[in-house]
Amino acid sequence: MQFLNKQYRENLPNQNPHQFLTIQEARLYLHCSTQELYLLIKGGKIPAFKLQRKYLLKQSDLETFISSNRYIPVSAQIDVTKKDINAEFARVDAIRGNYAE
Repeated sequence: MQFLNKQYRENLPNQNPHQFLTIQEARLYLHCSTQELYLLIKGGKIPAFKLQRKYLLKQSDLETFISSNRYIPVSAQIDVTKKDINAEFARVDAIRGNYAE
């Protein structure tokens, strides 16, 4: 988080996954607006606890949200060779051949 200015870095919590963050701290952690964070909470995408009138979020829940919403280009996801494709076709043909008998 070195790209955050010094004022924000000083206000961020320690890197403890069991620590609870306020909306303001979570907003800084995710680099999003307060409104966007409330929409994610209300939409059920990020779990939060409501104590009296304040929301608290676990840092580990935010890290889970980040990792589960990571964008990986399709070209990086495909690691299939022609040999793999031919083996899969042969497997399917063998299954179909077993049912045809």
